[in-house]
Amino acid sequence: MDIISEMLYTVIEEDPQYATWIRYQLLERELLPELIVRITVTFCNDEIVFLNGVFCGFPSWFMVQSANSISHFMKVKGRIFNEIQRSTTEDDTVQLAMAIRALAGLVGYLGIKLNDIEIGKCLELLRTSKTERIVKLLLSLMLLSSEHAIRSQRTLASVLSQLLQTGVSEMPMLLMVYFQTDQFGQIETMARSILDMNVAIPKLALFEMQKLFRSIDTN
Repeated sequence: MDIISEMLYTVIEEDPQYATWIRYQLLERELLPELIVRITVTFCNDEIVFLNGVFCGFPSWFMVQSANSISHFMKVKGRIFNEIQRSTTEDDTVQLAMAIRALAGLVGYLGIKLNDIEIGKCLELLRTSKTERIVKLLLSLMLLSSEHAIRSQRTLASVLSQLLQTGVSEMPMLLMVYFQTDQFGQIETMARSILDMNVAIPKLALFEMQKLFRSIDTN
């Protein structure tokens, strides 16, 4: 397969107009996922739209990636955050929602971690967003990243408290109820429904998130 991948990549390098067609053929046959990512990052530059399509359902074949793909996914993550910044500035809610969902797929399906700075950017957007869809997507992303988000405990608690008071979305209150009553399954089901992805939320990190929710003063 490595030989075939290199042959196909060489063809695209010599004539990049074949990139989209070759990627489509590989997608249809669910073949060479690592090459698909490489083509997308290097030639197609449509990562957000592409990932939103791939991450529908449970694309187990696509998750069979080698260590070589990590550098490509890190580039994708950086481009997604650039798009989040752009679409936030330009108030492009549709594109912003797609970018957050693509990011959630990287985290939930492929295990790409968000660092403290990236968590901070998500929390700031969560604090300032007035759009229910964006709030729900970001909260779902924070649940997927709860192992790292909990390290920003003070900021996270402040943002959650604000959301509970402003009522932009009912999701924070539902999370509060589910955590109070130990309904972790309902939390995972809700996040999956919002993201339209069959992702798994790390259970151990949810226990820490539960402690945080129980500490929030709702009065």
